[in-house]
Amino acid sequence: MRTRIKGLGWLITIALAGILASIAVDQDPLRTLIGSSVLRMTIKAVALAFSAGSGVFSYVRSEQRHAESSEKQARKESIESFEEMLLSAIQNLFVGEMTSTIRANVMLTSGEVLEMLASANMRIFPDYDVRLRKGQGCAGVAWEHAVQGSVDDFWKPLYASQTQLTVPQLKRRWHLSDDQIRLTRHILWILSIPLFRKSEAGRTFIGVLNIDGVHDPLQHPERLAQREFLGRCVAVGERIAEEATRLTAARSAQYHLNDRRKRESP
Repeated sequence: MRTRIKGLGWLITIALAGILASIAVDQDPLRTLIGSSVLRMTIKAVALAFSAGSGVFSYVRSEQRHAESSEKQARKESIESFEEMLLSAIQNLFVGEMTSTIRANVMLTSGEVLEMLASANMRIFPDYDVRLRKGQGCAGVAWEHAVQGSVDDFWKPLYASQTQLTVPQLKRRWHLSDDQIRLTRHILWILSIPLFRKSEAGRTFIGVLNIDGVHDPLQHPERLAQREFLGRCVAVGERIAEEATRLTAARSAQYHLNDRRKRESP
C-alpha cells in the first residue's frame, strides 16, 4: 500500500504554478504590463524558488525514508543479536541435552501483562506471541513471587515439571484459560527466571526469562533442583536483563524520535 505524503499535492500545485509564472513573465503581454526588467527578474526568481520547492521536499523525504530504513535494520539486528544470546544461554546451561528441543524467550511487563520481546527456537510454535497476566502460567507465578515474595525467595527461578503441566493443573494451579492451554500443550517442562533492572534504589522487576522443553524430556532433569545450576540461571538472567533493558531503552528513545519527526514533518 502506497503511503500518502502530507502536503505533496499542494507542493506540486505550487511548483507547477511557479514554472508557469516563470515562463509567463517573459511573454510579450506580461513584459509590456510589468515593464521594469528588475521587477521581472524578481518575479521570475520567486517563481523559480516555488518551482524548486517540490524538489527540495522530495530530497528531504528521501533522506527521512533512508533514515527510517536504517533504523528498522538496526532494530532488526539488535533483536537478532538478542536471540543469539538466548540460544547461547540454552547451550551453556543445558550441556548434554538435545538443545534443538529446548526453547527460550524473554517476556517483559506491559501494563498488566507479560509480552514477548524475543525468543529462540519458538517461531514455528503456536505460543510464539502468548501473553500472560500476573499469577498466570509459570512466568506469571514467577512475576507474582518476584514482587510479593519474601526477601529470601523473590529472586528464585520457578520450575514446573511435566507432572505439573497436566490440564487440571494448568487450570487449577497455573490459572490458564482453555485457549492458553491449547496454545501451550506441547510444553513438557518450563523454568521461569525473574528478571530485574538494577539501580541505586535497588532492583525493579521487568520480566521473565522462560526456558522450556518440547518433544523430548530432559536427560538430566535432576539439574533443575541443584542450587549451583539455579545460581547459574540467575547469573544468565542478570545478563539477559541488562541487554533487555538496553534494548527497550533504545526502542523507547527511537519511538519518541519517530513520533517527533512525524509531528514536525511537512
